[in-house]
Amino acid sequence: MKNDLSDGYTNFNGSFHGIYDYDSNEKAYILWSVAIGTFLGTFPLHFLYTKFGAKIPFFICGLVSCCTTALIPFSAKTNYYFLILLRFIQGFAYSADFAAIGLINGRWAPVSEVTIFMSILTCFNGIASTITNVGTGLLCESSLGWKWSYYLHSIFGFVLFGLWYLAYIDYSEDTQRVSDLELKKIQKDKSEAHLSKKCDVPYKQKS
Repeated sequence: MKNDLSDGYTNFNGSFHGIYDYDSNEKAYILWSVAIGTFLGTFPLHFLYTKFGAKIPFFICGLVSCCTTALIPFSAKTNYYFLILLRFIQGFAYSADFAAIGLINGRWAPVSEVTIFMSILTCFNGIASTITNVGTGLLCESSLGWKWSYYLHSIFGFVLFGLWYLAYIDYSEDTQRVSDLELKKIQKDKSEAHLSKKCDVPYKQKS
């Protein structure tokens, strides 16, 4: 981004300064805003998942993430604090990944396959980083420029979350795509708490 001199201003000494050439403090805030959003998003999203399942909350978070990603170039050009806000929202939406992993694992993984399910579901970070870093590098070096790395990631995200909405079912017993044999395997040795659709966190009131 810092090499993009299409937008900028002339300093008092006559030198041209690109608006995307952030100093070390500005870069730190850009990174920290995502981390803070991820931390703060974990708790309310876990509550939403236990109330409504993973399908709709995760889908909404995905759409929010795609929209904010598409707006990053605009915010970087117009207002630094708007950029920080969008990065915070991205982090908040990103925390939906981790809350969904536990819920999907609990509802769809047979007890004997919990570890393999968890391994597969948590490897997305490494895979995504590898693909997006390579793709972003190629886009930045191409005639499209760095802004299109955000636009294409956003478009691709809309497609993936659309597929999620069409394919994912919160409960294995609610779909005909799961046979009776598969359902028995998924539910084998699970407690009533695992199988119950009432997932409220229990609270004990002290008199």
